[in-house]
Amino acid sequence: MAGTISSAGIGAGIDGNSIISQLTALQRSQPLQRLKDAASSLDTQISTVGTLKSLMSTLQDAARKVTDKGAWQLATATSSNTAVAVKVTGAALPSSSTIEVSQLARAQTLASAQFSVASGAAAAKFGVAGKLVLTSSSDSSKIAAIEITADMTLTQVAEAINKQSSVTGVTASVIKDANGERLSMNAKNSGAANGFTVIGDSVHPTSPEVLTALGLDASGDPRVSAPPAATDAVLQQGLNAKAKVNGIDVESATNEFKQTLPGLSFTVSQVTQAGAPALVTVAADTDGMKKNLQAFIDAYNALNAKLADVTKYDAESKTRGVMQGDSSIVSITSELRATLSSNLGGINLSDLGIQMGKGGAAVVRHLCDGQGQTGSCVARP
Repeated sequence: MAGTISSAGIGAGIDGNSIISQLTALQRSQPLQRLKDAASSLDTQISTVGTLKSLMSTLQDAARKVTDKGAWQLATATSSNTAVAVKVTGAALPSSSTIEVSQLARAQTLASAQFSVASGAAAAKFGVAGKLVLTSSSDSSKIAAIEITADMTLTQVAEAINKQSSVTGVTASVIKDANGERLSMNAKNSGAANGFTVIGDSVHPTSPEVLTALGLDASGDPRVSAPPAATDAVLQQGLNAKAKVNGIDVESATNEFKQTLPGLSFTVSQVTQAGAPALVTVAADTDGMKKNLQAFIDAYNALNAKLADVTKYDAESKTRGVMQGDSSIVSITSELRATLSSNLGGINLSDLGIQMGKGGAAVVRHLCDGQGQTGSCVARP
C-alpha cells in the first residue's frame, strides 16, 4: 500500500502518511505558538507597566507631602473644655489661648399665634385671605410675596413659604400640640444680621389681616420698614456667638470662629462657666512629620523592589525578569535612585537621615546609634 513501510525489520508497519501529516501540522503550528508566546509575554509586560505606574503614583503623592512646606508646619491643637472644640486649618504656631464663651449663635424664629383645629377637621386652616411678604434682613432685594387663601391649611402655607426659601432664606413648618397648631418660620442661617421680616415694602405690603392672624401687631401701617411687634406670636431674634479670646471680645454669626486665631478654627457648643475658660493649646506635630517621611520611604522602597524584580536575571533557574534590558525601565531605576541624593522642593533627603542602602533601597539612619534600617525608623526632622 502506498505510503506504508512494509519491509521487515525496524519500522515495519509504520504509517508514513500519518507521520508526514503530524510533522506538517507541527511545522504549521510553530509560528502560531510563537505568536501566542509573544502575546502572553506582551500581556505580562503591560500588566507590569501598570503596576509600576501605580507604584510611581503612590511615590509621587508621598513626595508631594514631604516637600510641601505645610508638612513641616504640622501642629496639633487641644482644648481643655468640651464647650470649645478646636482644629488646625493652616500654619498654626505653638501657643496657648484662653477662650470664654458668653453666648451661642441662634437663627431667628417666628412662631405664629395658635390656630385652632375645627371639630372633625384634620388640620387647622389659616382662615383669612391676603398676602404674606417675607424679606431677608441682610438683603432687602431678596423678597417674596406669598398669596394666602382662607381655606389653606397651615401645612399648605408652610409649603408655599418653602418654595421661596432659596430667595428669602426662610423655611417653615407646623408645630402641633393638644391645643392647636402654629406656623413656625425659621431663618436658614444663624446670626443677628441673617433674620427676616414679614412686613414687606410699599410695593409688596403684607396684608393687615395676615399680620393679625399670625399674632403680629397690625395697628400701624404695614408698609413701614420696621417689623411689626409680636402680640400672640413668639419671636426669637437671631444672635451672634460671643466669646473672649485672651480677654478680647469676638463675635461670629455661627458657632464656628474660623479666622480668630491664626491657623485654627474653634467651634463653641455651650457657655463656659465664669472663671473657667477653655485653654486651647497648639503643639508641633512631629509624629505627623515622621508619618509623612515614613510613607515616602515605604513608597520608594516598594517601587525600587518592583523594578529590581522585573529586571533581574536568575542564574539558577536561567530566567530573566519580564522587563530585563528595557531601556525605559533602566532609566527609571537610575532616576529613582538619584532622588535620594537630590534636592526635592528645597529639601535634601540626606539632611533628614535618608540615604541609599543595599540594592538601592532607602534607609534611615538612627540618631541614637548611627545604624541604617530600611523603613523601620525615621530620623527626627
